[in-house]
Amino acid sequence: MRLAGSCHCQRVRFELDTAWHYPYQWCFCEICRKTNGSAFACNIKGRKADFRILQGEEHLKKYRAVSVDRYFCGTCGSQLFILDDAWPDGVWPNAAAIDTPLPRCSEQVHIFVRSKVPWYPIRTPGAQYDTYPELSIDAFHERMGWLPGPD
Repeated sequence: MRLAGSCHCQRVRFELDTAWHYPYQWCFCEICRKTNGSAFACNIKGRKADFRILQGEEHLKKYRAVSVDRYFCGTCGSQLFILDDAWPDGVWPNAAAIDTPLPRCSEQVHIFVRSKVPWYPIRTPGAQYDTYPELSIDAFHERMGWLPGPD
């Protein structure tokens, strides 16, 4: 699926071709909370080779947290995508920056729940994990039947 995304002020636009377009993994870690200014964050997975900045690269700013580069618009502050040294072939756009209508996910996974702020109650169904879940993103999508066959 081709996903189009942008920042709030529309200076930065990007697109990603990906089979991992279900927003299902909600992260409550302190880094996601603080950099998104929210109780949690949700990212979409893709291959870095299938990700393109269409406009506004000069407006991108980067914040390095642990092994992750978090890119945001330097004008409006919108969180746009992350690159992680641990998975150099991947890219993770923030689901909230995606303009393309995303399919509703039938199952959510809540990760880093041990870092959740106490004032936010998790009311959506789904497994909760103190850190990462047992299944990888790929394995979860495969189990749900959401991935296409081999290229």
